[in-house]
Amino acid sequence: MKRVALTIIGTVLVSGCLPTYQQAGVASSIAAPPLFVAGIATAGLLWLLWRFATGHRGRFQHGVSSVCLCVLAAISAAVIPLWWADSLGIQSWLDDAFIYLGGSYIALLLVIWRIWVALDADRSFSWAPIASLAVLLLPALAVLPFAATKLTTSDPFFLLWICPGCWSFLRKIFEGTAGWGDWPGSGTAVVGALLLLELTVRGCRRLWSQRAVSAIEALAAEA
Repeated sequence: MKRVALTIIGTVLVSGCLPTYQQAGVASSIAAPPLFVAGIATAGLLWLLWRFATGHRGRFQHGVSSVCLCVLAAISAAVIPLWWADSLGIQSWLDDAFIYLGGSYIALLLVIWRIWVALDADRSFSWAPIASLAVLLLPALAVLPFAATKLTTSDPFFLLWICPGCWSFLRKIFEGTAGWGDWPGSGTAVVGALLLLELTVRGCRRLWSQRAVSAIEALAAEA
């Protein structure tokens, strides 16, 4: 069943149309390399914001990211024939893999990076995109052999792949209501906005402190 890319998750839950484990696993594997590139771009933006907020110059480990991208590309290439032949009905789920899994991936990336940067700022920019994708992709690879088993809204894999990017779908399941948060990426937007607010406030405080110190030093020099 071909679904429109921007349908809200409430429609999906009402319709009861969910992929099998294998369909979800193959679609996620194909989507992984482009999503990882988006994760690296997000990490680059975080690097700029962190530098503004703290003055710390973190560094990227390009070799690690390159190896990871090659591994993802190999996995994707291995399952692409299944998608191309559409023998498993995977084509209709590829859009959802990019939209829903992508939103959850970026949300997880932001959370994992924020924790990691407090412990090791230098490695956080390179490893947070890898760690967050591994959290989502390893289960997808693990369920590939289960071709006929359908996902359900209470399935742990479904919760993992959807929940970080669309928080309020939990309300849809347990209370039967839907809202703005059912849109793909709504949870990602909340996490991103909070993180942006924190880093902006920290950066402004740092600049104000520097200017205050400079002013005091200038007054002391004149005296």
